[in-house]
Amino acid sequence: MITPADLRIMLMTLDKFLNSEDVSEADLDVWSEHLVMLNHVKKDIALIYDSFAAKMVEKMQSEKKTELTLSTGAEIKCKVGSARKSWDSKGLMMQVFERLQQSSVDMDTGEVTLSTEEIVNKILDYVQPSYWRVGALNDLGINADQYCEVGEPKTNIAIYTKGEK
Repeated sequence: MITPADLRIMLMTLDKFLNSEDVSEADLDVWSEHLVMLNHVKKDIALIYDSFAAKMVEKMQSEKKTELTLSTGAEIKCKVGSARKSWDSKGLMMQVFERLQQSSVDMDTGEVTLSTEEIVNKILDYVQPSYWRVGALNDLGINADQYCEVGEPKTNIAIYTKGEK
C-alpha cells in the first residue's frame, strides 16, 4: 500500500528525474511522452482527491463535525455552497446601486452622504470581478494595461486525449 505521504515523496523524486540531465538532453518526443503522462497523472490525482474528499464529508457528517483542526495547524471545514451561473449581473448591479443609494441618505436630514462616484466605488465591496474584458475596454479607448500589473506573456499547452479515461 502507498499512503499520500509516500506519494508526495515519490512526486519529489519524479520532479528530480524530470529536471535531470538525462531528461534535459532527451528529444522532443520523450518530453512529449512525459508531459502527456503527467497530464494523465494530474487527472487521476484530481479524481482520487475528489472521491476521498466526498468520503471525508460523509465521515464528518456521520460524526456531526463541521470543522477539524489537525495537530499540524491545518484546518478542514465542511462548507455548503451551490454553483451559481448565468448571473443577471446588470440587474444585480442596479439593485446593489439602488440599495447603496438609499442607505446613503440620512433619514433625519435627507442629506445624501455618498456621491455617485463613492457609491460606484462601494459596489466593489459586493462584487470582485475576476477579469476585465480587455477587448471591450479597448473599444472604449481604455488601455487595460494602465490599470493593472502586466506579467510576462505565458504560453500554455493543452493536452486532449480521445477515448481515454
